[in-house]
Amino acid sequence: MRRFLIYFLLAIAILAVTAWSDPEPPTPTPTRSFPYRGVFQLSDDGKTLSVSEGTEVDYAVDVSGLEVNLACAKEFYLPDLRTIRTEILKNGCAKIVGSPLNSAERAAQDEAKRARRGIWGSTPSPSSTTRSQDDGGMDAGALFRWAKEHKLISVPGASLLLAILASPVLWKLGGWLVARLHRKRVRIIIAGVRGAGKTGLWTKLRREYESVSQLSPTRGKAEASIEPVLLRKWTILPTVVDTAGAEPWLVLQSMKRSRGIARMVERHRTKLVLLCVVAPCPEEELNGGDPFDREYITKQAGYMHLPMALIGQQDQKSRPDLVIMFVTKFDLLSGDEPDENEQASKAMATAFREHREVIETTCRGAGVRFLWIIGSAKNKKKWGIDRVRTSLAELMDRA
Repeated sequence: MRRFLIYFLLAIAILAVTAWSDPEPPTPTPTRSFPYRGVFQLSDDGKTLSVSEGTEVDYAVDVSGLEVNLACAKEFYLPDLRTIRTEILKNGCAKIVGSPLNSAERAAQDEAKRARRGIWGSTPSPSSTTRSQDDGGMDAGALFRWAKEHKLISVPGASLLLAILASPVLWKLGGWLVARLHRKRVRIIIAGVRGAGKTGLWTKLRREYESVSQLSPTRGKAEASIEPVLLRKWTILPTVVDTAGAEPWLVLQSMKRSRGIARMVERHRTKLVLLCVVAPCPEEELNGGDPFDREYITKQAGYMHLPMALIGQQDQKSRPDLVIMFVTKFDLLSGDEPDENEQASKAMATAFREHREVIETTCRGAGVRFLWIIGSAKNKKKWGIDRVRTSLAELMDRA
């Protein structure tokens, strides 16, 4: 009897400890999977083609009790499926709206608040959704409302023709088509992992064009990072993409030229440029120590499949016309320009040899021009920026 009582009390104690401990988050369940394949490299004799193959799997993760900011969550690398809830809270991409699953989630949110990350920060995200500035002012809804208001279906043929000719909406459509015929564009996809310096690079490049295009100053860094540049007959349109969390098919869709009438009139007047940005570390400044973060560099190599997919599209007309791999933050290695410090330049080239070989080989196989640049866009430095601008000018001159 005494032994039974001891076992009974021991079982109650175990249940009590289990009840008071933090519960484990629910295990994510896979919902779908899809394969991807891409050309990796060609052998020296030209007889063997290396093709990388893999499978991406979608998982359903229970985020009950959290309010998730999707745009923010897509920017971060998630190290483990079992800690996704905690990771998005720690990065400020979600907030607790119900009861937290465990104390770790509450601690992660408190950490994000103290560090003012994500939704807890005061600076708006440059990648926030905005209305496209390349729609040319065309409003199909206005045309439909005008036709409905004038009851065109019930008007006799002659009156219908006169009504159409007198329509301000149709005059607007005609002006839009003429503008499309004469407008030239350079679409730039700026791709790289978080912290590589994509926004800073575009801001520096845009400022180089301001004196030429005579644009009025913008009102903030976030606006300057996404606004286009108007340069004579050219419009340079940037799209900033974080390769970590970016879905290849969505980026491919954003690179495709317009469809229908717009595609016919601008097919030969739109150039596509892929600016692939890599960096030795995510920090902007270092207080001593090695500027090469090996884990960060390796992570960037793991995301090279995205630019490879953009370059190796089956539709040749959708491939970029120019690919630039820009290695930023050279100022962390040297106070001199890359051309003046051969040793530091070689160290940077060695760190990103694998990244360069993968992209350059893919470009060679796709017949796309490739350009390798080492530089910096920090503060007053504009190392490598002139080479980017020169390459864009050459692309526009050949159009």
